[in-house]
Amino acid sequence: MYLNKWREERAWQWYNSRPWIMGCNHVTGSVRNRIEMWQDETFAESLRKTEREFELAARTGFNAIRVMLPFFVWKHQREKFLEHLKEYVECASRNGLGVMIVLFNDCLIPKRIADRTPPPKFGPQPDPDWGYHGGTKVTPFDGSREVGWWDGDDPAIWPEKEAYVRDLVGLFGRDERILMWDIWNEPGNNNRETRSLPLMEKVFGWVRELNPIQPLTACAWDFEGNYQVPPTFYDNPMSISAVERRAIELSDIITFHCYGKYDNVRFVTEQLKKFHRPIMNTEWLHRILHNNVEDILPYFAREHIGSFHWGLVNGYGQFHEPWEFLRSLADKHDWAMDRWQHDIYRSDFTPYDEKEIAIFKAYAPRQDIRDR
Repeated sequence: MYLNKWREERAWQWYNSRPWIMGCNHVTGSVRNRIEMWQDETFAESLRKTEREFELAARTGFNAIRVMLPFFVWKHQREKFLEHLKEYVECASRNGLGVMIVLFNDCLIPKRIADRTPPPKFGPQPDPDWGYHGGTKVTPFDGSREVGWWDGDDPAIWPEKEAYVRDLVGLFGRDERILMWDIWNEPGNNNRETRSLPLMEKVFGWVRELNPIQPLTACAWDFEGNYQVPPTFYDNPMSISAVERRAIELSDIITFHCYGKYDNVRFVTEQLKKFHRPIMNTEWLHRILHNNVEDILPYFAREHIGSFHWGLVNGYGQFHEPWEFLRSLADKHDWAMDRWQHDIYRSDFTPYDEKEIAIFKAYAPRQDIRDR
């Protein structure tokens, strides 16, 4: 048994004791990046915008959000950042939203690019590069085979990462407004294979030492095979890496990402059921790849699979734009390149697709809907 890992019975008791989880990934649409969202210089205005988005999320029927936190802001504005996080969690709670906190992330750019990219700084943030997913031409989604890089690859930095983890879990580990701890987003992405594995295992251990009341997870995500070879794109759903399998082994609740068609999502889910634990999808909705609300959400609801699509309000992040590598492969596929990739509301809070919003509202988790 892994250190304090929940037994299956406890995982199911936790999962079945609450309504079906229907949420979204959240980045405030009207901020330029996560620094602007969290830094002390702009947080008050950011929170006002976030409050409006959370009210919209609640009206749509959501009961949870998933948020990736910026280690950079914690490192340089620790006390202020922790206070801001308290306010953010309270804002979510006022609107009936539980919060899943993501600690670390493997969506990274290569060091060659990082070295010539201006370092992050506080204060006014640059305008985005328009027309690019994520709002920047510097992207981890360009299809390259270079290895993503971050400072956590140096074990000398790990004590700093540990302090960050212990700060957050120490503050919120007994707080029922926090839904789960998502230890690592997409471990092994950007050709990192097992590079993140040693630290990911450490982070699981640090969090479990603090014995939070919330479950821990890290997702499996690489179900598409090698997207450099078009015929295998999303054709080999269980081709997950060693680090993803280890993530599943360490998790209390199984989480996964899948941006494929309905048949692919269903196949992946059936494979993950073999681990005999509750299952949640923490990233989906990719209209370009025919991963659509009308197909995926009713399936998750019927199967009682937790749902966090990406994302809520479109804005500076431009998550409606396709991943960059899709553009070069589009002529080989039947992809819907004229559709938004992610997000469900425009910046003025009008729906991208009224029918989608009606489906979300119809499946809002106010009651048990597994028998619909």
